[in-house]
Amino acid sequence: MRWERLILSSPDSTVTVRFHPRLTVVVGVGPVEREGVTSEVLGALGGPRPGTNLELVGGDNRRIAVLRPGWGLGDRVLDPDSGEDLSPRYQTPDGRLDLLAPLGLSPADARRLMRFTAIDALAPAEEQRIVNALAALPQATLWPAADRLVLARSALEHAATEMGMSASDSGAFAEVEQRHEEFEKAQDRCDAIRHHGIFTGLACALAGIPAVVLNRLAAVPFVIMAAAFTAVSVVFRRRLEVARVKEEEALTHAGAASYGGFVHQRIAVLMNQQEFRFRQASSAVTEHRRAQAAWTKLVGDVDVDWARARQAAVTAAAADAGDRDAARLAQELRRSQPANPRLLGELLLRRVDELQSVGPTGEELPLILDEPFEGLEPAALRWLLELVLRVGGHPQLVLLTEDPEIAAWAEREAVGGNVAVVAPSPARRTPQPAGV
Repeated sequence: MRWERLILSSPDSTVTVRFHPRLTVVVGVGPVEREGVTSEVLGALGGPRPGTNLELVGGDNRRIAVLRPGWGLGDRVLDPDSGEDLSPRYQTPDGRLDLLAPLGLSPADARRLMRFTAIDALAPAEEQRIVNALAALPQATLWPAADRLVLARSALEHAATEMGMSASDSGAFAEVEQRHEEFEKAQDRCDAIRHHGIFTGLACALAGIPAVVLNRLAAVPFVIMAAAFTAVSVVFRRRLEVARVKEEEALTHAGAASYGGFVHQRIAVLMNQQEFRFRQASSAVTEHRRAQAAWTKLVGDVDVDWARARQAAVTAAAADAGDRDAARLAQELRRSQPANPRLLGELLLRRVDELQSVGPTGEELPLILDEPFEGLEPAALRWLLELVLRVGGHPQLVLLTEDPEIAAWAEREAVGGNVAVVAPSPARRTPQPAGV
């Protein structure tokens, strides 16, 4: 799999990120922004992520466009070259479109596998140092901050999947659509039977007139056929009436007098709730950013899921930690870095190997490097960047960083076409004049 373009859309702006087939360096992004980019890309693959469109090339070299417009418009997976709808092959039992499910990956699995951070490269001793540093922080402040960030992330995901209607509304709408479809099918069958029955019955009646005059017994088959077609027409007419009644009952349950009124009502509901949904989503984004900023300020660039997975160890260490070491350990936490750059390189290559063949089909997946080289000495940093450049392309790499030295290196490499440098900035949409 190779990503080509990510498009993030909202009512008033669009952000586009174009990926280099080998290495893309996204510069000027802090912890909150890096988390956002990772969530958007992985959300586009696993869904649902409204307002997120991703274009990629699959392992079979087929181009794929994942379209997630949101707000009830329906997600789709298309072949942009032929226009073929590929959605059925990626549809999960719960109705989502998930490109990761055929590979046996859950969203959490994909995040752990496809993102590589500095904390992923920790040696056991270094990991224990961070556990001790977390233990030295006030536990009454640490874990509420972690819970706040997890809840904010959950609320953000919920806002992203919110379609603007309750479960009962969704059921009523689905019932109306089903009944209307059944009514239309019954109407088509009834019209077809009546059309053929009228002509057949008329032909039988006309043929029966001379039969009655010449031989009364010869008229019997024509009379039977005419009666049979009449009976069939009555049966299908009855079925049409039953379908009409069921549709009317479903419309009444949905609060509409007619199907046309139901369609207008549904559009009105979606439009009236759209502004509320955007406010809700905006509030969730704001709270997530604040929770992430509070967590980062407290513990540094430590993943909250990593910390929560080790909560028992941190709590146990906190019972033995002395207050006199708190300031020193907290400072070490913020300055923590892999002690051995070669170990970091080995772990990175190991992750690269894991991504070259994933799932039953042996799909190659991209790797997101989330600021893994923070705090390294210049010589070690240059060596690791050259390593990244060499392995880039198998798999495709995306490096997220706010390090100016890495940004400068990427700019130099971009001249030769080996790297793409991206500094995402929203492009405002300008209203089009009427008639354009």
